Amino acid sequence: MGTSLPPQARRPRKVLMKLFIVEVFSFASQLVEYFVIIGVIAAVFYFFLKQLSQCSDGEHETVQDQHTSSSETEPILTNKKVVMGYGAMEEQPESSMCSASAEDLYSESVCKICYDAARSCFFIPCGHGFTCFTCARRIMEDENKTCPICRRLVHRVRRLEIP
Repeated sequence: MGTSLPPQARRPRKVLMKLFIVEVFSFASQLVEYFVIIGVIAAVFYFFLKQLSQCSDGEHETVQDQHTSSSETEPILTNKKVVMGYGAMEEQPESSMCSASAEDLYSESVCKICYDAARSCFFIPCGHGFTCFTCARRIMEDENKTCPICRRLVHRVRRLEIP
C-alpha cells in the first residue's frame, strides 16, 4: 500500500505529461512546416531552371541556325586571288609611274629605304636586315638610333658577307 500516491502528487504528473504531449505536437508541426517550405522553394527553383533551360535551348538553336545560314551564303574568303606587287595599287595613273624597273622594286636584295644599293647589313640586337650600309649608317647617326621596323634601340650595325 505504500506505492500509491496521494491525489495531489498525481496531478503534477498529468500536467507534465500534457505539457510534454503539447511540446511534441508543437515540434512535429514546426518540422512539417519546414519540410513544406523547403519543398515549395525546391519546386520554384525546379520550374525556374526548367524554364531557363528551355529558353536558352531555343536561343541556341536560333543562333546556330542563323550562323549556318549566313556561313552557307556568304563565304569569308573569296576564291578569286588578287595579285598586286609591292607598293602597287589597283588603279595607278600614268603620271605617277616610276622610272625604276619593276625588278629593282620587287627584288629582295635591294635596300628598302633608298632602293639604290643592295642590302648589305643588319641591326643588332633585333636582327632586321633590309638596308644598305649607307642607310644603316644614317640611322645610327640619328638621335633615336631605332630600328625602322620594330623601333628597338639599335646597338650596332653589322655588314653582311654576301658572296
